[in-house]
Amino acid sequence: MEKITILNPHRDSFEVDVLRYFVMGDANILLYTLNESDEDGNVRLYVTKIVNGLTQALTDEEWTLVKASIRTIVSENREGKPLTVRDLNYKEIEGVVVEHLKVFKLAGEVLEDLGANKKKYEEPQAPSVLPVSPVDAVYTPSYISPQVSVQPQNIELPKIEPQVPVQPQIPVANTEMHSNPTVEQPVSVDYKAMYEEIEKEKKKLEEELFDLQSQTLSYQIKYDQIKKILEGGNIDK
Repeated sequence: MEKITILNPHRDSFEVDVLRYFVMGDANILLYTLNESDEDGNVRLYVTKIVNGLTQALTDEEWTLVKASIRTIVSENREGKPLTVRDLNYKEIEGVVVEHLKVFKLAGEVLEDLGANKKKYEEPQAPSVLPVSPVDAVYTPSYISPQVSVQPQNIELPKIEPQVPVQPQIPVANTEMHSNPTVEQPVSVDYKAMYEEIEKEKKKLEEELFDLQSQTLSYQIKYDQIKKILEGGNIDK
C-alpha cells in the first residue's frame, strides 16, 4: 500500500497508508489508515476533505456522499467494472496538515477492494540545471564612462535645534469621595474539573457514534452485495 507523511495540528509527522485520494464534487477526499484493527477484524480508517491544500470538516451531506463513494468503489472492483471515481496524485499532498478528519471502521476484507486499481502516477523528475560558464571579463555598461570619476561633495546640512517634548497634563482624580472603595471578591470556579468532565462525556459520545457509523457502513456494503445477487438470480441452492 502506498505511503505518505502527514502532520497533525501539533505538527507531529506520521506515515500513513493511502487507501484512496479522489475527487468528490468541489473537494478532494483522502482515505488513509494506520492499520489499527479490533478483535473482530475491523480496521480503523480516516477520511478528510482537502480544499486548496487545506483540510476542512465534512458536512453531513458530504459524509453521506463519501460513504456512497466507498460502496461504489468496492462494488465496481468486485465486479471487475471500470472505476467511475477519478483518482488524484496523493504524492502532491505529502506533508499536509490534517486538522479535520472523521474516523470510522470497515471490515478487513473490504479494504483490499477499496484501495485496488488506483491510478498510477510517475515520480516527478528533477529539473535539469544548465552549467554556468565562467565570466572572463567584467562587463561595463555602455552608458557608464570608465574615464569619469565622481568626486564626493561636502554638503552642509541645516542645523536643527532639538525640541523639548511637552509633558501632557494628567488630571489627578479626586480620591476624597472614594477613600474606602468596596472590592468584590471573585468567585472561584474550577474550570479544569469542568473541562475534564465535559471532555470525558464528549469522548464517550464520540466513541458510541463512531461504532454506530462503522457498523452502518459495513452492513450497507454487505446489503448492497446481497441485493445484487438476489436481483441477478444467482442464489446458491
